[in-house]
Amino acid sequence: VSQIFSQLLKKNGGESGGEILKSSPFSLEEKVALEMDLLDLTFSSHPLLIFRKTLKKIERIKSGHLSTMAEGTIVKVAGIKVILHTPPTRSGQRVIFLTLEDEEGLIDVTVFPSAQQLYAKDIFEADFLLIEGGVQKHGPAVSIIADKAFDLRKM
Repeated sequence: VSQIFSQLLKKNGGESGGEILKSSPFSLEEKVALEMDLLDLTFSSHPLLIFRKTLKKIERIKSGHLSTMAEGTIVKVAGIKVILHTPPTRSGQRVIFLTLEDEEGLIDVTVFPSAQQLYAKDIFEADFLLIEGGVQKHGPAVSIIADKAFDLRKM
């Protein structure tokens, strides 16, 4: 953290305090990244803004468009992990339930054991995830059954 402050002060000619982020020469993406590094939250924009360039290359679907996708369609979604839950199951196998937040809303994701062998580390450790999987619909509710999961910070 002290290195980040040193960089801020150098880049801002020695300014300090709240004036750094207000008057800084940083781009919006840089401000959001700094806020996430320093505070673990953002107030300038949605944290996915940090990954704008990466996400433009990926044909991802935002949460607001998932309801238009047909059941079983393979999609890519990305978001910040807001909930991770692994309740006990009758079979004893671990099932992971995730909720991601993107710029438009929430995305529910289910990860069965078949996908966990390769992707559990990223699912449990990453704050920002890219999920590839199939659309599942239950009435008006839409969720994703994950086939793959990646830490966006490693992409």
